[in-house]
Amino acid sequence: MLEEVLKRFDAEDNAETQIKAAIRSLTKGLVRKRIVEEGLRIDGRTPVDLRKLSSDVGILPTAHGSGLFQRGETQVLNITTLGTKRMDQMIDGIDPITRKRYMHHYNFPPFSTGEPGFMRGPKRREIGHGALPRKSIIACNP
Repeated sequence: MLEEVLKRFDAEDNAETQIKAAIRSLTKGLVRKRIVEEGLRIDGRTPVDLRKLSSDVGILPTAHGSGLFQRGETQVLNITTLGTKRMDQMIDGIDPITRKRYMHHYNFPPFSTGEPGFMRGPKRREIGHGALPRKSIIACNP
């Protein structure tokens, strides 16, 4: 649809940006209207329906700990490996040298949502989602 509209306005300055914004706004409005008026989300669930949850532990036999969590079509594989104190990550910056004893890598590649794109450094979402488990487990981590 975008390509067809762009063909008509290709000579206009900033046309692509404005058309993309208009399509996004229209789509967002239609999805919201469907939720409010018909009570259906984009995947057909009602606002009170929950996606199926499942979890399993001990998935990988050679890791110190592993678990698989699944909600709907989203899967998370967590793997834990313990190390000694001297294996801590040294953070060298303007402040005095500090050590980080827990690291959590959260990857959210573009293909996981069916989008094309390059695998680059972590974005805001990955950093934020990676910080959540660290905050929850740091108190009980040996």
